[in-house]
Amino acid sequence: MNSRERVRTAFAHQEPDCVPLGEMHVMSPVSSELLGREAITGEGGCTVYTQMAMCREDRRDEFVQRLAEDSLETFRKADMD
Repeated sequence: MNSRERVRTAFAHQEPDCVPLGEMHVMSPVSSELLGREAITGEGGCTVYTQMAMCREDRRDEFVQRLAEDSLETFRKADMD
C-alpha cells in the first residue's frame, strides 16, 4: 500500500497496512538539515522572515511554489505518508 492509499483508507475508516505517519509542519531549519540545502517549510520565524523578504521583492509566487515543493520533498525524505 502506498502513502496515498494508506491515508485514504484511514480517512475511509478502514484498516490500512499500517498507521499513516505525518506532521502538519516541519520547521525550515530541520528541513534544511534533512535535505542538505536551504528549505522553506513549516511556519515560524524563519519562514515568516523569508516570506516577507520575498514578497517585498515581488516574488510571492516563487515563495508559495518553494514552500509547497520543499514541504513535499521533506515529507518524502522523512518517509512520511
